[in-house]
Amino acid sequence: MALRDFVKSFADFSWSLPVFALSQATKLVNGLPTSAPTQKATESFEASTDTITKQFDSIETTIYNVGKTAQDAVINLTFNFFSPTTFNPQTILQTSTNVLKWGVGVATQLIPGGKIGVGGPPIGWGPVNIDDAEPFRR
Repeated sequence: MALRDFVKSFADFSWSLPVFALSQATKLVNGLPTSAPTQKATESFEASTDTITKQFDSIETTIYNVGKTAQDAVINLTFNFFSPTTFNPQTILQTSTNVLKWGVGVATQLIPGGKIGVGGPPIGWGPVNIDDAEPFRR
């Protein structure tokens, strides 16, 4: 009986997703003449997301947050790319510089020893206040 209930519940959930998507698309189309055409759909998606994420334990929350951070970064990059200032030479130079710095930073994290060319990441913790280090003395 429990397995049957689980399968029914899973099927209901799976069916509700496309119906929900259709509902949100309808809200979007109906909201087009207004100044905020996506507001109702956005609020519905946020409420649904909040309900689902409240079911997560700490590991699932961590996984969700990592994915959300990556997803948000990709969405922001996409929308920023298609902004009116995208093809300004100064913007292209700044973006290229930022991507290069980011790539080098990632590479230093992935390469054993953390060195690219000359230098590398700092070694040690840096300056330590003697009073703070006292509990660790032998």
